[in-house]
Amino acid sequence: MPRAVTFDVPTDPTQFDPLQIRPRVLLGFSVSALARWFAAHVASYPALLSEHRTAFAFTVVQLDYALPHLRFTDADWLAVTGRLMVADSAKYVRLTVDFHARGGATDPRPVASFQTDLRVVTIVEDHGLTALPGLFPENLLAKFLPDEVYRPDRAAIAATATPPTGEQILGEVSRDSTLCRSQCEVADQWSFIEVIEALTAARERLFLLDTAAPTLAKLAVRLPLRGVTAVFHRAMFVFDTVRIRTRAIAGPNGSDNLVFLHTVHDPSHEVDCVTAWETLTEPAPEPTKSSVSTMA
Repeated sequence: MPRAVTFDVPTDPTQFDPLQIRPRVLLGFSVSALARWFAAHVASYPALLSEHRTAFAFTVVQLDYALPHLRFTDADWLAVTGRLMVADSAKYVRLTVDFHARGGATDPRPVASFQTDLRVVTIVEDHGLTALPGLFPENLLAKFLPDEVYRPDRAAIAATATPPTGEQILGEVSRDSTLCRSQCEVADQWSFIEVIEALTAARERLFLLDTAAPTLAKLAVRLPLRGVTAVFHRAMFVFDTVRIRTRAIAGPNGSDNLVFLHTVHDPSHEVDCVTAWETLTEPAPEPTKSSVSTMA
């Protein structure tokens, strides 16, 4: 099994909304897990950039919540466990993160899981950290264990990156904004955490629009998020125009889920930047303590 890094974080009110722990909080801890794993087993993140000229671009991001959803008063601590693997081609790394709650009535309990494939890029210009597709440096590949090398399953990745289909229940709603530096990372590129946050805001904003049916508008803010998948096609940078187009469909295969489909686009470019979808579901009943599995 790939080596893991584990760390505990105390829960606080800013990490939660009334329904669950916020996606952006879990995504932020996932990046921290990535940095901790690199520092423990390969090289620190700053050293990867400055000494080894290596960085990473997100391709597919998937966050899935466990049921029932964790609320603020349910636990005192969040345990974060991250693992990293490198593709046999040295073109990608795969990060997986598991979240468990500790210190509550049902202790411990699963909270969510996160997975992302990142494309390795080589930095070719220092000032703006301009990068091109590259390979993980050979001198660092030796630091990965044999079971930390994987062969990407292209069919499985394509399936994960394919949006669901279903009966449309809300036509497209569009909104423009300007990407600011507070939403970007060190290279003035839109942080993937802020991308997901913008999608959540686009869905919740439907509650204020007259164009959405009242029942659907209420569901957009009443139902907890079951999962979110984002596929990144093109980077966006500070002061780009961000146009988010949102529509809703009924969950596939007769499920009771509600799916909000988002497309992020810069009108000055022909290619979409991000395709993403959020799945919302009715809250599950709280489990009894005996029914909760424990962490290994």
